[in-house]
Amino acid sequence: LLVAIDGLRWPGAAALGLIQGVLTNAATQSWVLEGLQGTAGMGILGSGFFFAGFAIWQGMRTACLAILVSLGVARGWPRLGVFPLGLVAVELLYPMVFPWFTAIYVHTQPAWLQLAESGGPLIVSGWLALVNVSLAEALLRRRSAARVRAIVAGAATLLIVTGIGWLWTRDVERTMSGVPRLRIGVVQGDIDKTKGAQGDPVLTFRSASLELVRESPGLDLLVWPETAVPYPTRVGKLPRFFRDHALRDRRDGATAERISVPLLAGMVLDNGDPTRDSTRAPIRETAAEPDAEVLSNSAVLADANGRVLGIYDKQQLVPIGERAPFSDWHKGMDAILPPVTRFSITRPPRALPLGSSRLFVSICYEDILHRSFRTAVHETVPDLLINLTSDSWFKGSSAAELHFALAKLRAVEHRRFLLRVTNDGVTAAVAPTGRVHWQLPPGERARGVVEVGLFREPTRYERLGDVPWFGAVGLIVLMTLTDRHRIRRHGRRPPVS
Repeated sequence: LLVAIDGLRWPGAAALGLIQGVLTNAATQSWVLEGLQGTAGMGILGSGFFFAGFAIWQGMRTACLAILVSLGVARGWPRLGVFPLGLVAVELLYPMVFPWFTAIYVHTQPAWLQLAESGGPLIVSGWLALVNVSLAEALLRRRSAARVRAIVAGAATLLIVTGIGWLWTRDVERTMSGVPRLRIGVVQGDIDKTKGAQGDPVLTFRSASLELVRESPGLDLLVWPETAVPYPTRVGKLPRFFRDHALRDRRDGATAERISVPLLAGMVLDNGDPTRDSTRAPIRETAAEPDAEVLSNSAVLADANGRVLGIYDKQQLVPIGERAPFSDWHKGMDAILPPVTRFSITRPPRALPLGSSRLFVSICYEDILHRSFRTAVHETVPDLLINLTSDSWFKGSSAAELHFALAKLRAVEHRRFLLRVTNDGVTAAVAPTGRVHWQLPPGERARGVVEVGLFREPTRYERLGDVPWFGAVGLIVLMTLTDRHRIRRHGRRPPVS
C-alpha cells in the first residue's frame, strides 16, 4: 500500500486504500456471507448486498489510513513516523463490525507478542508498521544511504522487539512455574446447531463428563462450551437442573452415576417472571419478535451438589446473531436486519468464585474485544480467564481459527492463562506468554484435561488501557494539519535586533 500510494494526493490514496481494504476483508471474512445465508436465512441477493456493504465498511479503515499517510507525507512529515501513528490511530478509533488488528499476523510467534503486556494489541501493530514502512522506504528511496538507513531502522526494530520478547517470555515462565494450579476437564461436544433439534445435548455433555471424571479423578472443575444447554432454563430452577439433570440423571434413581466436580456450563437463561411456566424448546433459529421471556446467553457455575456459585451474562452481543449491526447507533437497524436470537443483559460482569480462586468468564467473540475485555478484567481481578464459544454457525470456514488467533493476545495483555472451551474448536489453553499450552483436535467430539496456573498481578496494560494511544491520535492529526517545512522555516528565522 505504501509503495502504491507514493506521490498520490489523498483522494487517489483513499481509493487504493479502499480497494485493498475491501479485498482483504472480503477474503478473510467470507464466513460472514455464509452465516448470513445459513444462520440468518437470507437469500442470495440480500446476503450478497449486505456482505458487500459489510466489506466496504470494514475496508474503509484502510482508506482512512491511506488518507492520513498521504496528507502527512505531503506536509513534509517522514513516512517512518506517519504510517505507524496512522495505523495505531485507525485501529484505535475506527468502529469495525468484527474488529481485528495487524498484530494478528504474528500470533504464531509468541516472542513478538510480549509488548502487549504494556500496550495491548496496538503496540504490536505499531512496531509491525514500523518494520513495514522501513521496507517501503528502502524501496522508494533513490539514494543508497537513505535506503541503508531505512533497512537498519527496520532491522533494529525487529531485533529489539525479539530480544525484549525473549527476555520477558523467560521471566513470565519462571514466575508461572511457582503459582497454584487447577486441573480442569473440558468437553467439546461438536453439536451441529445449524441442523436443528438433535435431542437433548446435555446428555452428550454429561456422558462425556462422566467418562472424563472416571479417567482423570481429582479434577477441580469441568467446563462445557457456550449454549451447551440451548433451551431456556429458569434461573429459579437452576439448582434443581444441575442436581437432577446436568450432574446426574435422576430417572436412574439412587444408583445414578453422578458428576462430583464443580461445573461451569454455557446456558440460555430465562430471567423472566418466575411464576410463568418455561418451555424447554430449543431457541428458534429464525428471526422473530421478542418473547415475553427475558433470555440471556450466560455461563453458570455450580458446585458438585448443584448449588449455584455464580452467573455471568454475555455483555457484548454478536452483530447479526444476537443484535442488529450498528443498533447502538440507530434502533431502526433491528427492523432492517433483525437478529437471529434476541438476548438481553441482566447482570453486570463479575468474577465467579471457585474456592479461593476467581474466574473471569467471557462468551463467544467477547475475547476479541480487547477494550471491554480489559475493563472487565480490571474490575473483576481474576486468577484465570475462561472463554466459552460456539463457532458452529461458521463450521468449515476460517472463522474459528481467526477467532482463536485474535483471542491469544488477551493472555499476554493480562499475563493469565486463557482457557477457551468451544463446541467444535478451537478448544485450547493459551499460556500467559501467548504460547498454545494445550489443545483438543477441532471439528470432532472430544474431551481432555488441562492444568493451568493461577495468577492475579495486574499488568501495565491492565492499569492504563488504551489511554496512552490517544497521544498517537493527537500526533497524527497534528501531522496532517501542519506543514513541517513551514515550522522549520519559522524555527530558522534570525532574531530581531
